[in-house]
Amino acid sequence: PTCLAAGMNNHVWFYSANLMSDEKPQLLFEKEYLGTVSDIKINETHVAVLCQGKLFVDALATIGTSEQKSGARVLPEDGEAKVTCMGLTNDFVVYSTANACHHYHLESSSS
Repeated sequence: PTCLAAGMNNHVWFYSANLMSDEKPQLLFEKEYLGTVSDIKINETHVAVLCQGKLFVDALATIGTSEQKSGARVLPEDGEAKVTCMGLTNDFVVYSTANACHHYHLESSSS
């Protein structure tokens, strides 16, 4: 990944992460969530944040910009179940609720 995240309570800061350079990480953007953040996963293109039983998925290229049309995708979409854990690959977000396991295919942020 080209960035890293650090958070406290409901606030997350995103920094550049060029590990092959001697440069200090630079703050790229910050974001507040509606509740306490319990887990963050990040890949080259997306960030998944577990917060109060909801999973927020954002394209990194659009966070904090005017291109971010409707905010993060919130999973599960029906809003009924509580997410208990999650994982993030290059193509999928995989998450589990108390009664099922689900996956969501990530959309390319370049389209």
